[in-house]
Amino acid sequence: MTSTLTIAALASAEKMINAALRYDPATRIGMTQLEGKIIALQITTPGITIFMMPMDDELRLMSSWDGDVDTRITGSLLALAQ
Repeated sequence: MTSTLTIAALASAEKMINAALRYDPATRIGMTQLEGKIIALQITTPGITIFMMPMDDELRLMSSWDGDVDTRITGSLLALAQ
């Protein structure tokens, strides 16, 4: 079960990312190619997996996904931030 803190953190991050995307039309256009795809961002340290689904010019963040994943990106938080 997902904790309330995790849900709140993902909702806040999703809101910030989508606000930034409103100012970057080129990225939004590029995201249309990924619409409906599931991207798993697996952070090894700390051990967290975030599922992302581009849809309707936005990015949806989820703490769990029961279906198939189209792409998996794995690395430490530091490595992924670079």
